[in-house]
Amino acid sequence: MSQLHKNSFISCNKAASHVCHACQLGKHVRLPFARSTSISVEPFQLIHCDLWTSSILSNSSFQYYLVIVDDYSHFMWTFPLRKKSDTAGILLNFVAYIRTQFSRTLVAMQADNGTEFINSTVTSFFSTHDIHLRFSCPYTSAQNGKAERAIRTINDITHTLLFQSSMPP
Repeated sequence: MSQLHKNSFISCNKAASHVCHACQLGKHVRLPFARSTSISVEPFQLIHCDLWTSSILSNSSFQYYLVIVDDYSHFMWTFPLRKKSDTAGILLNFVAYIRTQFSRTLVAMQADNGTEFINSTVTSFFSTHDIHLRFSCPYTSAQNGKAERAIRTINDITHTLLFQSSMPP
């Protein structure tokens, strides 16, 4: 900074009474997200979904997995996928699974802005069944924190098991 100031590339006023706008912006950090105040009072009022992409194909040619977390019970489901486009079919089958196995209806789904969640198949099915879709704002993965944390937990456990079995991660 002193070299830039010395060569007149920038002006710098170090007086205590002066507030440098550029200095303030340069030191700015993103504020942490507050915890959500909404609480589910029964299973399947809200599910959190996210898709994880692996850089390596599995032995069965799966490259992705879909994570679904129930907001009330914190129970997790994972579904391996070969293509991102398989997500819509899994979500539709999951809604039917909730209905038949638990005699419940899904109220809302929280997901990021991925095209696997925002497409005509998913939106038309969910609107037909009165399921509310909630999407995170772009570049704010913390808004879908439960699904993001579930993915991290699953990946940590997977890496631990691979290391324990002396297999490559």
